[in-house]
Amino acid sequence: MQSFDPQMEWDLPPLSRQIEILQGLGLTIPEDIIQEASAKGEHPSDFHTLLAEIGFGEFDPDTGMWTPTSDQIFSFDAEVFDVENMYPNFIKGLQAISKGELVFSDVVQDDSDVDWDTPDGIMHVSYRLNGVPCSFDAPFMGDWMDTSFQDAVNRELEKLGIQKRFYATEGMQGNTLFFCTETWARKLEEATLCHMSLSGK
Repeated sequence: MQSFDPQMEWDLPPLSRQIEILQGLGLTIPEDIIQEASAKGEHPSDFHTLLAEIGFGEFDPDTGMWTPTSDQIFSFDAEVFDVENMYPNFIKGLQAISKGELVFSDVVQDDSDVDWDTPDGIMHVSYRLNGVPCSFDAPFMGDWMDTSFQDAVNRELEKLGIQKRFYATEGMQGNTLFFCTETWARKLEEATLCHMSLSGK
């Protein structure tokens, strides 16, 4: 398999071809996303933007709840709208794209060591992954999430002997994640030139 070169340049395919490529990888492109992208013309955006739009989910301003809308793609903005639930919402996105292969439970975001005014301190995150207790201490950066949490979850998957990992590619102001094998990640990388990372960076 040809290795990915992040310096490669190419002519961006028209929207119709982008959709064909993503569908050829087994990804579902919602009709409303296709219509919105089509309204912008044949070159509305690159693959990164199209993938991010699919995976953003929906936020209900009345309830303050965020809900995933895809079981294949999870996109997030690293500058979050709901600081008090930034890590539980992130885990909710991971759960959605794992399609039941993983079970996240007992998710707690503890802000007892956070200085909201500075902002400074440590955000303690605890959860169970397939029944196994896991924890993560994130530096508190106000409304910015520590995207290395993805890497921490992947390390837990390795401990559990799970083959798939959470791979990320660059989103709009965050990342777009997939739960997949390394082989599939490289296929997407080569087909779209979207660099895929295990660490979230």
